[in-house]
Amino acid sequence: MAKKISIKMILGQMLFYLGLMIFIGYFAEVPEFEYLPDTHGELKLIIRHSGKLIGECTRPDPEAQQKLPRNMRVPMICPRERSPVTVRLSLDDRLVLDKSVLPAGLHNDGISAEYRNFRVEAGKVRITLVVNDSQGDQNSTYTYEREITINPSESVALEFNNGFTLYQGKNSADTNATSS
Repeated sequence: MAKKISIKMILGQMLFYLGLMIFIGYFAEVPEFEYLPDTHGELKLIIRHSGKLIGECTRPDPEAQQKLPRNMRVPMICPRERSPVTVRLSLDDRLVLDKSVLPAGLHNDGISAEYRNFRVEAGKVRITLVVNDSQGDQNSTYTYEREITINPSESVALEFNNGFTLYQGKNSADTNATSS
C-alpha cells in the first residue's frame, strides 16, 4: 500500500531544503578567514630522527648462554632505549624553540618526532637549527644555517631526517647537512 504524497509534504520538504541551502551558502561566504596576514609567511619545522642508543652492547656470559635453548642465544645484548633529540631553532638570532624531544615507544626505543609552525615576517630570515641526537655528546650535533627570503603568504618547510632538507617554492628541495 503506497502512501499518498500531499502538496503540504512537498512544500514542507522544499522549504526545509531551501532553508538548509541558505544556511550553508551564508556560512560558505560570510565569515572571512585569513590564515596568514599579507605581511607574514610561515616556517614549518619537521623533525623525524632516532637518537643514539643509550648504553653499550655487551657480550653475554657463555655459561648462561649454554643453558638457554639454541634459538634464545644471542651474540650481543644491546640496550633498546634511545637518547632524546635536542632541537634548538633560532630565527634572526632569536631563539624560538629549545626542546628535548623524547623518543616514542613503550621502552623509549622509537623515533623522536616534532612538528611546529612559526609565523615570520616576510623578507630575509636567518635560520639556525641545531639538532643533537646523543645525550651529553657534543660530537653528535647537526647544524643548519642559512639565510632565506620568505615571500608574503608563503609556506616554507625545513625537515630533519638524518639530514636537513628545505622545501621552498614549487618543487624545490635544498639538502644541506653538516655535522660538527
